[in-house]
Amino acid sequence: MSGIIIRLMLLNNPEIAEKTDLFFQIASPIKGSAKAYFGIKRYPQLDPIFDRVRQWFQKSETMGDLQKAIERCYSLYQLLPHPEIIALHDEGGRQYSPLDKGLWNQDIHKYIDAAIDVHK
Repeated sequence: MSGIIIRLMLLNNPEIAEKTDLFFQIASPIKGSAKAYFGIKRYPQLDPIFDRVRQWFQKSETMGDLQKAIERCYSLYQLLPHPEIIALHDEGGRQYSPLDKGLWNQDIHKYIDAAIDVHK
């Protein structure tokens, strides 16, 4: 995520951006990652075996608390694909950008707005 952190630093610090002639990224998700959407909307997936063991032993309210914490993490939304990239579709065949505010509860819109700003 260092590429995203540097892009945010340049975006939020014009004095540093003016002094920066070149910024080279290696393997940074420039256009975002569709997998970030599923980590936020469904549940985090770490490792298939670990996830099964964790589900067996962990209380459901603990998973709910983890999900709430993840939903409030700005950097995960900034990993979502660029608004122009259509990465999702419903059963009817309609396609959506993961940054479409219609997919998110109203309290999440500030995170979506911040993610859209990162992609500008």
